[in-house]
Amino acid sequence: MEVAPLSQPRMSFLYVEDDPVTRNIMEKIFLMKLPDITLHLAENGKIGLELYRKHEPRIVITDVNMPVMDGIEMAAQIRQSILVLS
Repeated sequence: MEVAPLSQPRMSFLYVEDDPVTRNIMEKIFLMKLPDITLHLAENGKIGLELYRKHEPRIVITDVNMPVMDGIEMAAQIRQSILVLS
């Protein structure tokens, strides 16, 4: 009897950037260079935080200066949620 290999879970990234042109360029670069990732995109820290809580990506890359919630506040809230779970 042959056993099928276990598939590796896809690496997931969250990329948060308020500039739509930069966000679109980076999306293309990420998916071209890393075609096997799951990429979540957000236009501000509030949406980024919501996506983080929903998908729990392994890697988060964020802009710092953004409307609604900046990257520093988003990162602080992500860090706090990780510490609470530990």
